[in-house]
Amino acid sequence: MRTIVSRPPLLAAVLVAGAACWLIPVRLAGADPSPTLGAWIAGAIAALVLTALLIPHARRAAAALTDRPGTPASPTLEGASIGLAAALGAGFGAVLADAVAGTLGRELALELVRDVSLAAFVTAPLALVTLAGARAAAPVKGRELATEPSGSAPARALGSTRRGFLKAGAGGVAVAAVARSVPVAAAAEKTFHLTITDGDIHMIDEVPVFCRTFAGTDGKPQMPGPFIGNPGPFDTGREVLEGDDVLVTVTNLTPRDHTFLIESTGSEEPTRPVVGPVTIPQGGIPVEIRFKAPDAGTYIYRDADRNNRILGMHGVMVVMPGDGSNRPYTNGTPGSLTIPSEFLAQYVWVLHDIDPLLGEYARARPHQQVLDFPFDKITPRYFTINGVSGVESTESLVTVPVFPVQDTAAPQVGTLIRVVNTGVASHSPHWHGNHVFVVMFNERPSKANFVIEKDVMRIAALQRVAVLLPVHSGLDAWPPLDPKKGFEEQEYPMHCHAEMSQTAAGGLYPMGMLTDWRLVSGPQDVAAARARVRSGHKTRRVKAQIARARAANAKKIRWR
Repeated sequence: MRTIVSRPPLLAAVLVAGAACWLIPVRLAGADPSPTLGAWIAGAIAALVLTALLIPHARRAAAALTDRPGTPASPTLEGASIGLAAALGAGFGAVLADAVAGTLGRELALELVRDVSLAAFVTAPLALVTLAGARAAAPVKGRELATEPSGSAPARALGSTRRGFLKAGAGGVAVAAVARSVPVAAAAEKTFHLTITDGDIHMIDEVPVFCRTFAGTDGKPQMPGPFIGNPGPFDTGREVLEGDDVLVTVTNLTPRDHTFLIESTGSEEPTRPVVGPVTIPQGGIPVEIRFKAPDAGTYIYRDADRNNRILGMHGVMVVMPGDGSNRPYTNGTPGSLTIPSEFLAQYVWVLHDIDPLLGEYARARPHQQVLDFPFDKITPRYFTINGVSGVESTESLVTVPVFPVQDTAAPQVGTLIRVVNTGVASHSPHWHGNHVFVVMFNERPSKANFVIEKDVMRIAALQRVAVLLPVHSGLDAWPPLDPKKGFEEQEYPMHCHAEMSQTAAGGLYPMGMLTDWRLVSGPQDVAAARARVRSGHKTRRVKAQIARARAANAKKIRWR
């Protein structure tokens, strides 16, 4: 400890490394593109040099502020000063990394304040602990206190107190929290980045299917594309409120042109578009698309060509009410149902149909933007929710709501599920356990004083339906959950009533468009229930069965 404290370059390395272990993961989890490894290395070197130069000045500043000239500053004061110096170095390093990688935004001052504050969250407590440890380990004669005159206040110990450490740590948390919210509140635009790409995506039976998709900045094919706005739990994307200025940057990495369209209605053709269609030319040059966020609701962004949408070029934009409430739309909308309570959380279920033959047709025509594949020849073989089929969907926390039994005195009730059909077939989601209440259809809120209660409903292609699912035990469930007992769970399926969509790859049942929702007896059981959801054991078992069946069939073919 003493060696580290006495050598500014070594102390700078410790503090910058600690800041990086926090700052880099936070940046990687954000919606903006993160610098590359090389850019981070360049930023780290700059941060080390700048921090090592600032530490001596920080020490002198701390000593000048002490109320006893000639005595060292307290570890709390000196640690805060050195921590701030290290945070400044780390913040400038992060901004430099953005500049090297070409991802630096226009809000330079806000980016710097955010990164410095995030770094201070780690560097201030780390510097304080390092200084306190070094002084505690110093020789006794080096820690002798001056003799106080009779009647004077007792001398202050040079070591750190627990309260001082907590104050420094709490200060770092508060500054980081405030600065983290600054870009969201002050930024002129909500920015999102999409990449048009293509490639294989493996289905539930491990068969690769060629897809054209909107991807993230990594360019890896995904279906559906990245969300515009925050779709709900376990997502770190920024929220879009109605009326917000939105910037979507789209880069086309394919050898053909494409389009970008957000249509407010459920029409295949653009009849009342929010955006577009905007041509996104090939060549990898980003196209910036600016628009005002429409009324609160659920919207599909897509390629304007139907076959490209079916191939995977689609995603969802979630717009929340301008008043910031957890409701599907702002109360008071003329002629619309008033929703008195906010929902606990929201989820998005994107229903889709996949035809591998259409994928192979597109694979053979890499330069053809509009495919002349007849609509009546499309025959889906896989049916997905949020890009996966069957048990994979039941083992995804992004899809599966897990809640304790609703507290009847709680001000928030139920969970909102936005069901979106981006495929070509009509589907009929059927909820077990509880009925759902329809609150929005496409871009329209439900009518005033009229609530539709459903357990199954038809959703045609390009339609969006938002429903509220009560999170209490099913009315016919027995025995009811008892919060006084140990872990108890009720698991209810949701599946499509269209028989074709319950199968995948021509015969596996139930392996198509299905998922579930779960209730536990109390809040203390939620973590265990979520761990059961994401365990993946059902998916592994099913895939092992598929592999064995495939091997057995191959053996039969060889013997023939």
